[in-house]
Amino acid sequence: MKSSDVIAQIKSAVDIRTVAARYTELNRSGKTWKGNCPIHAERTPSFTLYQDRFYCFGCRKHGDVIQLVQDVEHVDFWSAIEILAAIGGVDVDSPQLATSTREAEILRQASQFYEEKLNTSDAQFARDYLQRRGYQREQLRDFHLGYSPDTFDGLLTALTSRGYEESLTDSTGLTATKNGKRYDRFRGRLMFPICASSHAVIGFGARTLVDGNGAKYINTPTTNKFSKGRVLYGRHLAQSHINKQGQVIVVEGYLDTVAMHLAGHQQTVGLMGTALTKHHVNTLAHLGTDVYLALDNDSAGETATRQAIAQLFPYTSAVYIVNLNGSKDPDQFLADHGDMSRSIHNATPGFTYILTAFINRYGVASASAKARICRLMSKYIRVVPSQVEQTELITELSDTLRVRDTDIRAELNGKHPRTILPPRIESSETTVLKTLLSAITALNGPLPLETGCRIHSAIKNVSRQSEALSTAIATVVSGAEPTPESLAIIIQQASVVSGEPVVQIERSLNQLKRIELDANISALAQRISNANDPEAKQTLRGEYLALITERNELPKT
Repeated sequence: MKSSDVIAQIKSAVDIRTVAARYTELNRSGKTWKGNCPIHAERTPSFTLYQDRFYCFGCRKHGDVIQLVQDVEHVDFWSAIEILAAIGGVDVDSPQLATSTREAEILRQASQFYEEKLNTSDAQFARDYLQRRGYQREQLRDFHLGYSPDTFDGLLTALTSRGYEESLTDSTGLTATKNGKRYDRFRGRLMFPICASSHAVIGFGARTLVDGNGAKYINTPTTNKFSKGRVLYGRHLAQSHINKQGQVIVVEGYLDTVAMHLAGHQQTVGLMGTALTKHHVNTLAHLGTDVYLALDNDSAGETATRQAIAQLFPYTSAVYIVNLNGSKDPDQFLADHGDMSRSIHNATPGFTYILTAFINRYGVASASAKARICRLMSKYIRVVPSQVEQTELITELSDTLRVRDTDIRAELNGKHPRTILPPRIESSETTVLKTLLSAITALNGPLPLETGCRIHSAIKNVSRQSEALSTAIATVVSGAEPTPESLAIIIQQASVVSGEPVVQIERSLNQLKRIELDANISALAQRISNANDPEAKQTLRGEYLALITERNELPKT
């Protein structure tokens, strides 16, 4: 079956609204359905369903039901087809889908193979290793740890004997080929299955247990189903606990993650030994929770911690550093102390952690040292999205350095022309609406339906002083008979246009969205400042983060 036939079969069997309803609550709005976007974090619904397509006015993602599943589940085309086929009970006859399904099956079979091998006599030293680390086998059941035999092609032989093609063992990263010979990629190692949010195995991490057996840890290479920089180890087990506790703990390694879960800190995810990537940051930011960093207690871990704080601050300053009290990593900390609850409760705010590091390095004995620290801290203050939080950070810096906050503001603004407060809206609402109207009237040909829908959504909540402009725009978009007042405005703006109309429309819509978000952010910041109930404040902060994320994702105009 051709790809076009597969797409047609899936679309005819699975309604986009049924699929979208699995990810978000939908409400009818005229001829469309609306809800909070399942692709990006938001509190104000901007996700819209049309007859057989979706469009998000926040993140601007759009497409059909297949694209929706790809965007929400972070999977490739054929994995999305596989998911939709299961939802619709469709038996799709497609070589590509068959391959994707077989890859999922072979990864599951490999995980079972490794798990079974951990029980054999050849894996006794692997079991002894786990026991020395304080892990009992029954405790590890949810993680499905395993052992890869130290043989040339033990897994390959087992899989091919079950009818799996050798090409699939390569495409899933289970085997490699050298000098024309295919062999097991993982040999003589403790195996950690890596799972997607659906709990399906997508790859493996592998730890050597013998010195001289190559790198300490190796991972599945990038495949159709796995990319190390896009996945947080253990998230499939941690998500419900993250939601419940309003916090996520980030550690470096597989065993750190396992140890934290076994110690009762199931809100923990692992970076699998890599630095925090932009995909990790996006995932953590969209969780809408406090982020606790418990990275290794060495120079590399400290560097990674500082970088992570800088990466996360544009989304939230609610970043905390867990003190490991001399232990090299969370796994050792738990072995030494038995519990991390107190350290998590007393974790150092990220801003304080960075400030303390600079003070230890430069001291505060001179005015020049204090000025230098102010300049270094400015990049952290400037990117924090909340004016309230910025003010608190400036106050902390002022109290710690024993200088006036006005002097700090002057120093920061003097050295950096850009203000440390939220950016001023460059164009007033009225000016933007005039530009939008001019661009619409200058268009050659009809206005696309999707663009018209976006314009109607953008102008529905304008201020009273802009109502006349808004009415004139709505009249032009809908093709209705204009009132005398609207006609006068349309005629006046029809001759005032510069640049490409399509570009001007897009820029104006983004500016209107930014104006709306800035107003909502300012109002929410005030509510957070006035809130006394911690639970209510946490809820408001989640809404605040969603708005900030939405604003940060807008194209710069």
